[in-house]
Amino acid sequence: MRVAWRGQEKEKIAEAQEGQLTPAGQQLARLRFSEAADRYLESRSLDLAERSRAKEKELLSHPKRYFGSVPLSKLTPEMLRDYLTKRKAAGLSYATLNMVIGAIRARTENGQALAPL
Repeated sequence: MRVAWRGQEKEKIAEAQEGQLTPAGQQLARLRFSEAADRYLESRSLDLAERSRAKEKELLSHPKRYFGSVPLSKLTPEMLRDYLTKRKAAGLSYATLNMVIGAIRARTENGQALAPL
């Protein structure tokens, strides 16, 4: 009986090391921004019309390139402000910036990680 328990213990340790025991929110936080954006766009395919999906994809194209490999857990409000400042300086309108902010917030768990913009 004790041997079986140790086998299960080793399995749980291996699962934990692979991140398989992590709650869903923490798993999302480990994703790179580009991966999270792709998953989000894929998940919206049933909810949105084709034009709406295309618009969301367009809104996320530049942030995906800019934040690409940054894990969501490392994305800070300061990083976002710097990005938005650069995009505004590049000529984006406030309306477009607000749409980009909305699209980025949707990539995080309930938008909470980036709420204090």
